[in-house]
Amino acid sequence: MIDEPTGTEADKRQVVQDLRFDTLVGPIIGAHGVQGAVKVRLVTPTAMTLIQPPMKSADDAAKPFTTVWVGTSPDEGKVFRVYSAKRQEPKDILLVKLGKVNVRLAAQELIGLKVFAPEDRREPLQADEYFVNDLIGLDVLTEHGQSLGKLTGVLSEPGNDVYETDEGALIPAVKAFILSVDLVSRRIIVRDEPGLLPEKPPEVASTDEAAPEGQSALGRVRRRRFGAKR
Repeated sequence: MIDEPTGTEADKRQVVQDLRFDTLVGPIIGAHGVQGAVKVRLVTPTAMTLIQPPMKSADDAAKPFTTVWVGTSPDEGKVFRVYSAKRQEPKDILLVKLGKVNVRLAAQELIGLKVFAPEDRREPLQADEYFVNDLIGLDVLTEHGQSLGKLTGVLSEPGNDVYETDEGALIPAVKAFILSVDLVSRRIIVRDEPGLLPEKPPEVASTDEAAPEGQSALGRVRRRRFGAKR
């Protein structure tokens, strides 16, 4: 399904040419204001360049825009125009104005969906840089062969990004921890350090009689994040 834009035939052809949107920009996490702006959490700091509209030229009266795909995946969703994309604190949040989303209620209906852009808008990568889309699903192993699960997300922490796996492992995305990334073999090798996986809960007695009132005998299991402020 396509959110068919109004405008010239050239505008419509631009949307058709951009139908394949494979590069994740980030999820829509909220609405902003009363005019339909949405909050998008960037998966990487440079993802803003994937959806930012071009600068308006002096001899062009039309409002510039770019196109994105909004949905649950690159295969389920529809195309929207992007008329503006502005950073908000924290810096990984964008305020995005989408075409035909003009009231807060319409913006709220998009919360939980993801924004995708065409792959050809990607900027060239520097050494040891990777697109988040290419990393998701890779097997994460320690240098001694212990499996830490599959990579499911990249968390933006104040000091550095953190790789998260489906086993609950949290690995700082810095050279001291990430030994190699092999997109062909689809695996990431990390330094074997204690605390990468969450601690297992203690053995539980058959009853909770000894537990303080209002608490389970399981207690709380807190995950440890490397590089995060304590």
